[in-house]
Amino acid sequence: IREPGYGFSWLIRKDWLDNLNLSVPTNWDELLDVLQAFKDRDPNGNGKNDEVPFTGDITRLRYLFGINTSYQFCTDYDINDYQSVVEHKNYKAYLQTMQDMFAGGLLNNNYSAVDEWVKLPELMTNNTLGCTLSWAEYAKTMTDKLNATVPNGKWVGFKLAGPSLNGKTYSDIPDQGGLTQAFVFSSN
Repeated sequence: IREPGYGFSWLIRKDWLDNLNLSVPTNWDELLDVLQAFKDRDPNGNGKNDEVPFTGDITRLRYLFGINTSYQFCTDYDINDYQSVVEHKNYKAYLQTMQDMFAGGLLNNNYSAVDEWVKLPELMTNNTLGCTLSWAEYAKTMTDKLNATVPNGKWVGFKLAGPSLNGKTYSDIPDQGGLTQAFVFSSN
């Protein structure tokens, strides 16, 4: 019996993009530019430097680096090999990028404490978070909650291409439903 599929999506504050006259990013460089603008240009308009450009489970960002898992092992489809994530040829680039994002203030300085079920919804509805990678359904449910205090606030989902690594660009995070979310019963 398979559980219903669910998916993760990039989610971004469309009203913040509009406030800053920016477009929804489509690639990694555009995303970094948008996150920098979220950090520097007060998109929530409260006159404070309180915006969190990005937060969420950063292990999911590994898909954009061609590391096809958010866990300890992955398949490197370029060489058709199953290996430890830390042995993947793009893992160092992923780690360096996360370090750069953290050092540049683009990644929530408390990201490891952001619980997917509790803290992330709070950040998505208190008018301080600009971008995350989470449940696709949050685009609607968190917009509805945000609108209680920010009437024009809007979360939207988007697709993103990863950074160019050795002349190759990897695609967005795949649907997480698949057979990883299944129960199997024997007919015997």
